[in-house]
Amino acid sequence: LTFNKVTSSTKGIDFNGTDGHADTNLNFSDLGYTTIEDLHISHYFTEDDRTYRTVQWGAVQDASGTPDYIRMTFDGWTQNYFVDFFADNDLASRLIVTDATDPGNKGYYITTSADDSDLRVYRDNVLRGSQSATRDVSPVPDLDLYIGSHNTDGSEGQSNDREISFFTVGKNLTGPEASYIHGVVDTFLTALNKK
Repeated sequence: LTFNKVTSSTKGIDFNGTDGHADTNLNFSDLGYTTIEDLHISHYFTEDDRTYRTVQWGAVQDASGTPDYIRMTFDGWTQNYFVDFFADNDLASRLIVTDATDPGNKGYYITTSADDSDLRVYRDNVLRGSQSATRDVSPVPDLDLYIGSHNTDGSEGQSNDREISFFTVGKNLTGPEASYIHGVVDTFLTALNKK
């Protein structure tokens, strides 16, 4: 696997088989990332269920008491959904998408960040939220990214069984690039009847 010009001998995704989460075996620190920027993570939900707080993907390093976050959380009780792409517990940098803006149902989500003052979330080819305030983006969690839960210091948390039919990780996507990948993924999943 070559990612961000760094080669990794990842063994692929390890599925838990019990509570719905999987270990991607992608550790951004091992891949040469020193900041939480120039990065995108995308996923496609096939169902609407968001009745309780669940994490869709994440890595949270909290051993120091000032956690470093890469995660997306859905909260059926309060805020709807939010993205944490920051270090040193910089909670003021959380990107929140409220229920009034987007119900957070099934569809294709893209979270992308060019730099420390750019964070965007798209769902189904529409920008649903953005953050331009400067975020604390260093250090990067030195943990594997989990799908279907977050990896907090090596332990899974807030796992769920919400079906994800497509998942990508890569470099930042511009608006036109996000639109292009949305079209490709939509065509692909439609052909496979996975939407």
